[in-house]
Amino acid sequence: KGNIENLYEEVGDKSKLVLKDDADTTHTLTNLVDTNFLYEREEQFARCSCGAKSQSRHTDVSFFCDLSQSTLPCVPLQQLVQQTLAPEVRERRCEGCGCETATTTTRLVRLPKVLVLYLKRYKYSQSGPAPSRKVTRLVDIPETVNLSRWLVKM
Repeated sequence: KGNIENLYEEVGDKSKLVLKDDADTTHTLTNLVDTNFLYEREEQFARCSCGAKSQSRHTDVSFFCDLSQSTLPCVPLQQLVQQTLAPEVRERRCEGCGCETATTTTRLVRLPKVLVLYLKRYKYSQSGPAPSRKVTRLVDIPETVNLSRWLVKM
C-alpha cells in the first residue's frame, strides 16, 4: 500500500495511476470509486468566545442524513440535506482563549458524479426500556437535490 500511495503522490492525481511494465508498455489504472463517488467538504470553525476562526477539508464517499431529527411523517430529502449541512455548535477547544465550543459551518468544495446518501434510521437514547429504535418515517425523494447554496465558489 505504501508504494502505491507514493506512486499516486508522484503522479499527483489520485483518480488514475500510470504505470509501465517490463516491456515499457504504459498502463493506466483508474480508481473508479474516487473518480465517481468522492466529494470534498470544508468545515469552518468559529470559536464561540473569542471569535477565532479555522478550517479543515475532508474527502469522503458517504453523505449521511439523520432521519431521527425530523418530526414530519414524510420528510423531504432536500430538508435532510439542509439539516446535515446546517451550522452547528460542536466541542472544539481554542488554544488561545480556552473556549470549549465552536460553531461549525460545512460547505461543499467538490461534488462527485454520483452522491451516495445514507439515511440514518436509528435513534439512540440513554434512558427508557429500549436503548434504540428504528425511525420509520417516509422520505420524499425528488428527481434532483439542489446543493448550490452549500457549494464553495472558486
